[in-house]
Amino acid sequence: MKTKRIFSAFLLLCSAMLLLAGCYEDKGNYTYKVVKEVVIELPRTSQTVLVGEPFSLSPTITSSIPDSESDYTYRWLSVPSSNVYEEVSVLLASKDIVEWVPTTILKPGGYILVLEATDKNTAISYYSPRFTLTIQNPMGKGIALLTEQDNVGQVELLAYFNNDFTHYEAEGLPTLTNPSRIVHYADRFSPYLGNTLATAEQSALIAIGESGAYRLDPTNLTYDDRMDLLNAVIGDIPAGFKAANVFPNTSKREGYATLLGNDGNMYQYSYGGSVTILWTIGLHYNRTIDNVTFPVAPWSVSFNSRMVLYNTDDQSFYVANDKSNVSNRLSELEPEGTSNFTDTGRDLIWMQGRSVENTDYDKVYAMMKESEQEGYDPDKRYLVAFASTGATYIEYDVTEAEAIREGQNFCMTRSNKAGTLSILYYRTDKKIYAYDFNAKTTTAVYETTGSRVLTDISITIGGDFSNNMLVCTWDPSAAASGQVEIFDFDEVTGTLIAAEYGEEGAKEPIRFGGFDRIVSADWKTR
Repeated sequence: MKTKRIFSAFLLLCSAMLLLAGCYEDKGNYTYKVVKEVVIELPRTSQTVLVGEPFSLSPTITSSIPDSESDYTYRWLSVPSSNVYEEVSVLLASKDIVEWVPTTILKPGGYILVLEATDKNTAISYYSPRFTLTIQNPMGKGIALLTEQDNVGQVELLAYFNNDFTHYEAEGLPTLTNPSRIVHYADRFSPYLGNTLATAEQSALIAIGESGAYRLDPTNLTYDDRMDLLNAVIGDIPAGFKAANVFPNTSKREGYATLLGNDGNMYQYSYGGSVTILWTIGLHYNRTIDNVTFPVAPWSVSFNSRMVLYNTDDQSFYVANDKSNVSNRLSELEPEGTSNFTDTGRDLIWMQGRSVENTDYDKVYAMMKESEQEGYDPDKRYLVAFASTGATYIEYDVTEAEAIREGQNFCMTRSNKAGTLSILYYRTDKKIYAYDFNAKTTTAVYETTGSRVLTDISITIGGDFSNNMLVCTWDPSAAASGQVEIFDFDEVTGTLIAAEYGEEGAKEPIRFGGFDRIVSADWKTR
């Protein structure tokens, strides 16, 4: 046994020596493959272009091993701001960008582009440095106007770009009879023709009238049949159905909106995030949990989690949750024993949502009058304020406010305007009034002269002149006499102060004329 163990050890030793000798003899006989190093250089790191403007970019590719550009496939990618290229969009399949117009597929905004070069032989991809492309739209923001001549509407824009205003008119708008309102709000799913990328910069610009509601391409004010608002409605659309009005959410940011159909029903639309829920015929929100439809007032207040409606039959406020298709009486959310929201005996004149700072809820303000019934007072006017959660109901008797019964275009600022927290603004044909419902005082803050009359006032939300007032006037005795102005508010008194534009040292009031009668105005933010 001992001899066998010695022999086995000898064999192992010989084997090891043979292996070592073999390794020594093979040294230097391997064929090594040199790893190719590829560097992509860009002539610049960023560029700004205007909508419709072409641009070119020619990268330089160098390799440690001689090759040719035809040895690669190329893709220009739009990538996230992070360095993780998991979600990308392919823009072009070429090395050089030559007279390319980005807005054929991109919305105005900022983008990060990267050139990807893939070796056809090894399938290894190489990437360029990040290139920042900024697309600016001279028509991206400004004062959107709905004007009227001979009962036919037109959309116009005073575009605000580089501290100046430029006038544009919409093209291709269908005949809009009896125009009533123009509205603009953020909506990443609003159609942008030719755009393959939904971005947070997209928006809806809608002109509303008796003949329908039409969306315009917000980048150039053109209309295409595909932009018809009915294309955002799913279900079997009844013959003759049209949108009578649209109410964005309180902030005009992404969230929820409501559409009032000419059938008298109120529909909800969810926009933003990763999912959009279109206005759906049959799923109107003015119906109860037992599927009973109730007549609704032509006003709605939308917040990001709920919307408030008014039932004109039982004269009660209702609230619809965003995850339900029905509405419940707001009184069900009241403390037991109270009934402020139910059987009010009043008609709704106007309603607006308003943010409340340093709280976790939003407030609803509504102007109401007594219904025609035995013993009613036709002159009585009430301003009610309550939380959308059904709490903190407050009622103000505003009957004594000057000219309140002739009041139109009721509006309130956002709550961060300290001097206007308790002020309701409204207009008559000749004056704009500010009623302080806490102090119970009325102040005329604007008055027209001669035969000029007021045609619209509204509060802007967002943009360069956010929380300002748009004031529109017109002289019926003169052609092309429509005029629009912008005013800020005094932080203490709430009175109007002319807003200005232009370079420092050369600023002038924002006041433009020469329009037909202005029916409605809104600030376009993007």
